[in-house]
Amino acid sequence: MIEFIKDVIRFRWQVVMLVVFFSIGSFIFAFITPNEFRAEVMLVPASDDSQSSRGLGQLGGLASLAGISADSGNTKVGLAKELLNDWYFVDSFINENSIKADILAAQGWDTATDELLYDNDLYDSNTKSWKTDGDKSLEPTDWSAFKKFRTMVVFEERKDSPVIMATLSYYSPDIAAIWLNSLIAAINKKIQNIDVEETQLSIKYLEGKIEQTDLVELKDVFYELMQQQIKTLMLAEIRKEYVLKKVGPIKTPESKFKPKRMVVVILGTILGLLLALMVIATKPMLVDLRQKLST
Repeated sequence: MIEFIKDVIRFRWQVVMLVVFFSIGSFIFAFITPNEFRAEVMLVPASDDSQSSRGLGQLGGLASLAGISADSGNTKVGLAKELLNDWYFVDSFINENSIKADILAAQGWDTATDELLYDNDLYDSNTKSWKTDGDKSLEPTDWSAFKKFRTMVVFEERKDSPVIMATLSYYSPDIAAIWLNSLIAAINKKIQNIDVEETQLSIKYLEGKIEQTDLVELKDVFYELMQQQIKTLMLAEIRKEYVLKKVGPIKTPESKFKPKRMVVVILGTILGLLLALMVIATKPMLVDLRQKLST
């Protein structure tokens, strides 16, 4: 230990230089990294009044034949979260909102002009078109946009609670709030459309069965099932927050989420110090190894 301390004192200038180098490097990195803002909202499952087969008892078997599901609201909430991992859904959202360039070409946000800053080598913000290299377009793939967008969005379910915290991080606080609101609406609409389509098919199936049977008792059963499905259809068509309901409005964030510049500088300085100490600690072994190899 004493020898190590002596080595540190002997090579103190090298230690100081390495620490200063890492400190300056981390300082530059921290201050050239653009600010990101995080919009967030608390979500809860929407009330599940539309479950038609719940409480049907012995009619449950016939209900399943008609395509009527007794799934709980938790199943739909799970589907809503999994849609964020679906390339087709996210790609459709990106294209419908024309935000591919904002995801892949934006490099920051100008607070003075309230405008996004783009990579001029990749995207022309004036003509709103991707640059070319000869005859080849520099536009990134849709898969790249999907992967980048997925890193921006987080849906975190609280333990022992139905609450879901939805967040979206981006350079512009206004755009972060707008995108998060639009994304939640798109998720609700997607599942709503699926349920409406399935319910319409179930009603059509039940209508056909009513026409085919002459048994009054069986017709009554089909009418009861169809009545439940019509109720489901009505609720599905009028409810906007179909699966995920916002507890409150999404507010535009006022303070940045990252980078934590002081933390970056401190960690960079510590890393430089540790690296310097490691070099000093291993230097005698390296010198001994070089001597052995030279003999």
